[in-house]
Amino acid sequence: GLVIVPTDATKADQFFTSLKNLVSLAGVTGGVVVRDEPYGEGTITTIDLGDARQLLGAAAGGSAVPDLPLSGRVEISFSVQRGLAILGVGPGFVKSVLDVKSGSALADQARFRDAMNRVGTNNVSSVFVDLAAIRKLAEPLASSLPDAGTYASELKPYLEPFDVLAAAGVTGDKVDTVTFVITVTKP
Repeated sequence: GLVIVPTDATKADQFFTSLKNLVSLAGVTGGVVVRDEPYGEGTITTIDLGDARQLLGAAAGGSAVPDLPLSGRVEISFSVQRGLAILGVGPGFVKSVLDVKSGSALADQARFRDAMNRVGTNNVSSVFVDLAAIRKLAEPLASSLPDAGTYASELKPYLEPFDVLAAAGVTGDKVDTVTFVITVTKP
């Protein structure tokens, strides 16, 4: 997901409303369904693109798609609330951001703080990607491929140490800079 603190929440809300209207109009013939759900101090809009396997088959030109452990609906959800513009895969992500309690936010986590300290906490933009979590999510997909043993023996040992990718952007008088850091752990 993506969480943005817009400089103008009204304009962010207008943008997402325009996006919802455009998708609603375009999706009528393509089977895309747009639905709104009251939540928190506003509304979560979800764009349901359809069944994951059918979408993969259509993206592959109608050809057979490998038997991947993917199932369910492909949904993109968004909301503008509490000064945040939140976009994610399904309403669950948006709800989880809106439901964050003090002390349990990403900014409260040691790995995030460490990564931001490395790239610079005084910035105009920051990026945090949990590489370890992404690898753990992708491994079931890799294990279902015909050459799953190759992943386990040839790739996984080299991917396991990668923990976090962090970046921060700073606006200068004449030059803007972005600092990137990748942290690794001992497996």
